[in-house]
Order: sequence, then C-alpha cells, then structure tokens
Amino acid sequence: VKKAGIPLITAVAGTSPHSLFDIQVNDYVAGAQTTMYLLSKMSYRGEILTARFEQNVASRIRGKILDVILSENQAVKVLGSHSMARTASWRDDVRNGMQALILQNKGKFQGAWASWDGQAWVIDDILRAQGMKKGDVVMVSVDGGQESYRRIKDPESLFTATVAIPFETIGEKAVEAMDQIVVKKTPKDKVVNGPYMWVDAVLVDGSNVDQFITK
Repeated sequence: VKKAGIPLITAVAGTSPHSLFDIQVNDYVAGAQTTMYLLSKMSYRGEILTARFEQNVASRIRGKILDVILSENQAVKVLGSHSMARTASWRDDVRNGMQALILQNKGKFQGAWASWDGQAWVIDDILRAQGMKKGDVVMVSVDGGQESYRRIKDPESLFTATVAIPFETIGEKAVEAMDQIVVKKTPKDKVVNGPYMWVDAVLVDGSNVDQFITK
C-alpha cells in the first residue's frame, strides 16, 4: 500500500513506517485505572494475587504500571503471581497456575489483578468453585466485551471491574480520520500528532455496566 500510495490507518495493531498512524488506548493509563480502582476498593491495604502475560506488550505495560503503583503503596502486598506462557492453551495455563496460588493462599488475599479479561474469567470460575461469593475478593482487569460485562452484572461472579477498550469508538475514529485525510485533504499532522491516535478507555463496574450490556 505504501508503494501504491494508499493511505493505511491501523487499529490496535502498532505502527509502521508504511502506515499513517495507529488508533488505540494508552495502556499506561489503562493499567493505572485498573490498579487504582483495585487499591481504592481495598482501602489501600491488604494482599493480592496477580495474573500476568509478559509476551504481550499491552499486558506487560499494565503489569509494569501495577509494580510502580505498588511501590508507592506498600501496605498492599502481592502474595503470589502467575505469568501466562502458553497462548494456544491459555485457559489451561491460567487455570493451572492460578488454581495453585489460590489454594496456597486461601483466605489470605482480598484482591485479584489480571492483565487481561480472559485471565479474569478463568480466575472467576476457580474462585466460585472454591465457594467464594461476590464481595469476598475484588477482581479487576482490562479489555471489556460482553462476557466481562455479563460477569460484572452476575450476582454470583467475583469479577468486579474492567477497563474497557472502546473498539467501536476506535472504528469510528478510523473512518473519521480517513475521511478528513483522504477525502477532505486535511494534512495528517492536523488530524493526529505522531504515530498514535489515543482514545480513552472506560472503567466499567456494577455502577455503569448496564450501559454496556447489549440486550
């Protein structure tokens, strides 16, 4: 497309010298949102378990922000952490790693932090199988989507909140930007500064989840 002179805008895909820019949320901000929500619900005191994914840049960034925030809030301790390795069988990977941590630390932790929502679903199922009820543990993550919203709404689920990536908004921004640059001939630098166009992620919990569930 670069050789043909075709403008390329990507969505949550990273940048390239052959594209105009990428549209995505700022994972440094999303990581701060989800972690600060967790700490506030715990009154900045207690123990947590974490599920990480170091092979994905967005998940890794969120984990680094978690570490920075915890370094300044030392009344919150990480009792155990599992880093997901296998992606093809990720559910089994998360289930095996987190189930061991949950059993080892049963009754000792008040929070659970997951780097992305799929991990939180697995943790939620494990906690429920252990007989835990909503409110026993605060669990947060990042991504969004109907499965996450359903769990947040479910009175039996321990999934507390997610920082949702607004994929529909990203799609709208891409169309708007293409119209401005290609049709209206607006210079790219007037539409976006640099290789990224940022959109705001939205924290979804029990107070606003009904706005996001599709009937």
